[in-house]
Amino acid sequence: VKQLKQRSPRYGENERKRMIRQTKIADHVRLGDTVLGRYTIIRHTRPDVIAIGHDQLALKKDIERFLREKKLDIEVVRCRKKK
Repeated sequence: VKQLKQRSPRYGENERKRMIRQTKIADHVRLGDTVLGRYTIIRHTRPDVIAIGHDQLALKKDIERFLREKKLDIEVVRCRKKK
């Protein structure tokens, strides 16, 4: 997060993962790769949907580019901003 946004995240990785699990909106919750642009987790898990943060438009576009290149049919959605 710090590399993409030039600031530390409000919640750590494990806390964000726990919070998403508690909502029960996802069957499985996994963290992304530690190396930007590698997307190993996508190739290994082949999810039905990839959900990213509301403020991650550049990441969404890059993931969609990756999916087109690899001919993977996976939906990418941006979560709405928390009110």
